[in-house]
Amino acid sequence: MYERQDLDLAALDAALVSLGQILTVEEAEAMAATMTPDERLQTIDQAIRVIADLYVHLPMKRPRYAVDPVATLRLLRRESPVLPDDIFQSRLIAILDSLRDVHLAYTPPAPYDALVAFLPFLMERTGRSLDPAARFYVTRLVAEFAHPTFRPGVEIISWDGTPIQRALGQMADVEGGNNHYSRAALALQFMTVRWLGSNRLPDARWVAVGYRGEDGRAYEIRMPWRVLNIDADSGFMFGSQAVWMLEDMAAKAEDAAPVVTRRAPGIRSVSLRSQVETKTRRRLFRTGVTRDTDLIYAEDAPARRENRQKLGRAIAEGTKGADLLAIAPDLTSTLPRHFEAEIIESDDGRSYGYIGIRSFEHQDWLEFAAEFRRLLALMPASGLAIDVRGNPGGVIQCAEGILQFISPRRIQPLKFQCLGTEISRLLADPAGGGVAAPIEEAVTAEDGWVRAVDIAMATGAIYSHSIALSDADHTNVFGQEYYGPCAVVIDATSFSSAEMFAAGFQDHGLGPVIGADPTTGGAGANCWTFDQLTGLGPAADALLGILPLPSGARIRFSARRCVRIGPSDGVPLEELGVSADLIHDPTPRDLLDNNADLKAMICTTLAGLQATSLDVTAQADAQGLHLCISGAPIDRVDVIIDGRILASLDYAAAPLSVTLALPSAPAAGPITLRVEAYRRDHVVANHCALLRRPPASPGESQVFGAQAQNA
Repeated sequence: MYERQDLDLAALDAALVSLGQILTVEEAEAMAATMTPDERLQTIDQAIRVIADLYVHLPMKRPRYAVDPVATLRLLRRESPVLPDDIFQSRLIAILDSLRDVHLAYTPPAPYDALVAFLPFLMERTGRSLDPAARFYVTRLVAEFAHPTFRPGVEIISWDGTPIQRALGQMADVEGGNNHYSRAALALQFMTVRWLGSNRLPDARWVAVGYRGEDGRAYEIRMPWRVLNIDADSGFMFGSQAVWMLEDMAAKAEDAAPVVTRRAPGIRSVSLRSQVETKTRRRLFRTGVTRDTDLIYAEDAPARRENRQKLGRAIAEGTKGADLLAIAPDLTSTLPRHFEAEIIESDDGRSYGYIGIRSFEHQDWLEFAAEFRRLLALMPASGLAIDVRGNPGGVIQCAEGILQFISPRRIQPLKFQCLGTEISRLLADPAGGGVAAPIEEAVTAEDGWVRAVDIAMATGAIYSHSIALSDADHTNVFGQEYYGPCAVVIDATSFSSAEMFAAGFQDHGLGPVIGADPTTGGAGANCWTFDQLTGLGPAADALLGILPLPSGARIRFSARRCVRIGPSDGVPLEELGVSADLIHDPTPRDLLDNNADLKAMICTTLAGLQATSLDVTAQADAQGLHLCISGAPIDRVDVIIDGRILASLDYAAAPLSVTLALPSAPAAGPITLRVEAYRRDHVVANHCALLRRPPASPGESQVFGAQAQNA
């Protein structure tokens, strides 16, 4: 039997005032707008167009889940005139959710996209996901809310009278996650935080939560649902608004650096719902001494913004990581919504690096890369863990572009496929009435996508052959910066671009993948928005049969599916995700003591891996290329100039000093130098630099960028 615990509603609501405009469920229901019958029909017709002709995963999802969303949408079309608006919206969301893809999202009209329903606590899991022995604990309370028996550390044992494991299983059965593990993880999050841009309002006004107190006794408390109105707080950048804004900015990409394009094109892979709900949880619940609002204000501070811009310019000019510290010298990130860094200590006193990447959603990928490179310069050489748990994704170029800093090998970008259909060809053909140019001009290599779709159509293939979206020159332009052993940490809410980062890390053999779940979320696609289609112009609209969605409704969908490279060449990322090499089941100490046991496992794992070092000093003048190279453990170095091997040198003892004759080709611009170090015919480290070409007459020249200072 449970002992009933009272909740002081007045005290709770007073504690919530500092968070912004808080509504009851009844007040949120009263705000809802209503679509007209014609608007409903137009919305359904456009959803059918997207699902039937553009949604890349439909050939897999339809048999996988025994659903026919197009037929179901047509049935909804017949019924829509007589349905109450909340039922219509809920059914439309449910039809898209039946395909189990976090990239496929219908967002109803305002105010739903700015409302988040929540309970005043956060619940997290210990033990293995889907294991009946897993247990669930309260880990945080909202704002300044406090209760004498319901506090962080108590175990949740029932939900509205249903055992918690069964209640979570029922929720997972209707979740839109891409595999079993992501559905279980999203169900757990959904129990206490729900973005109404992808879910309906809770039917109940409260939840009866059964829990075991610190004294071992069983209690039950009635927790009310409340709704946060994000639109009422101008100081908070709402997740969905940020995504729409960044996608609009991507259409205005600009060149601003001599090495790479600064603005990332509209190549995104992000779970919108996860991004919004993750941001909201940081807003609502204590996370150390700061909340997400403070991070946003810090990121927008003029000094921090100026430092980000300086870092972006410096990295474009060839500045190495150690010299970036002159701009920002400590672990406090210039992109606090994206990075958090610390030094962790093992029981034996050794230090290891830790960089958490919260999101890859940043429109200037050079700024993103520069900040990651700067943080690497602060990490101990003994080892580094990169944590992408809970990362909803973002810009694919940001995810793939930073792998080069920790990789001894050249990074091969992941590849993508689209449907082999006539409408795919229209979107891929810049000459076809201007249909593709706004979306594809930054990523289409000549007529690559047109030819890929033509071949698929000619052979009856479902998918085109695969093409990389990231430029291989961009993913290798800077080279390796960090030479210590590395590991990546994932969980089932690592989605989209975060999974592509983990897949690239694993496929290039850069180190072990440690999982708090057996796999990542399994959301493997490049996302487009319906607005991108309606923004192509009248000619394209006529060809595609696309009309704007009414009343501010929005649709996002998976346009191109991602396939892996290397040992997993051709394997789709969708649903399968990235499997962990090592699994760490979360413990109570992880939940309540800043991941203490996980960090101990990280230290143990990194301690057993081989470290490498490589120092290169290079200078070019009229006499040739002067190199001084030292490193361990290596037995050969290849010197590559402007993409061609200049020399392959045996390495017997440090340092190796040599002068090499430069090619006489009259190339313009700086010399691109790449030194690759080998051990037993396997590349184990590299160093890249830009050098000024020597003048025509003998004389002293300068090194372009800083000399390497790596260990």
